[in-house]
Amino acid sequence: MKRSLMILACIIVTVGFLGCGKASENQESSKPVIGISMPTKEQPIWAAYGVRLVEAFENAGYKTIIEFAEDVPERQISQLENMITRGAKYLVIAAVDTYSLTDICQKAKEADIKVLSCDRLIMNTTNVDYYVTFDLIRMGELLGEAIERGLKLKEGAAGPFTLEIFSGSPDDSNSVPFYEGAMNILRKYLDNGTLVVRSGQVDLSVNGILK
Repeated sequence: MKRSLMILACIIVTVGFLGCGKASENQESSKPVIGISMPTKEQPIWAAYGVRLVEAFENAGYKTIIEFAEDVPERQISQLENMITRGAKYLVIAAVDTYSLTDICQKAKEADIKVLSCDRLIMNTTNVDYYVTFDLIRMGELLGEAIERGLKLKEGAAGPFTLEIFSGSPDDSNSVPFYEGAMNILRKYLDNGTLVVRSGQVDLSVNGILK
């Protein structure tokens, strides 16, 4: 439920950056086009996100093109190029690989297309006009708090308790603040020995999982 509410909040902000104002029927052909690029349908969160964005934008008077890249960066780039060719004036992109879209963002800039980076910040470019995401540090803290609560660490449970840390992919810019948030809660227990990582792989540089 909380995740659904956060998605709704992001959609409200995303639609807001374009403005509203439904077009009348005789203006149908002149409606601005929004290209929506989602990573995959395989994860229900992205399928639901795409549906809600299409509904929200079309209710606000826009045409939409939506594509799912199925976690293939090259496919996402090709789909975005097609959206530009089809006359999209705005691109809403949840990147498969946040480091692979530099050239496509440049093409969008040259075509006077606004780019909104959705959930995952597109890296290595200055051609992103807006960025919409959740409070990723707080999300990491919630994870840490769940471990803290489950092991009764605040109550002084002696431990030691063992765990292993698996962070997000290094090409996912969200993994950094999420990790930082979790460490805001867990670091003190790691430092005093209540929590033990037997592999020694605590730092983000060594515990990130490649896609």
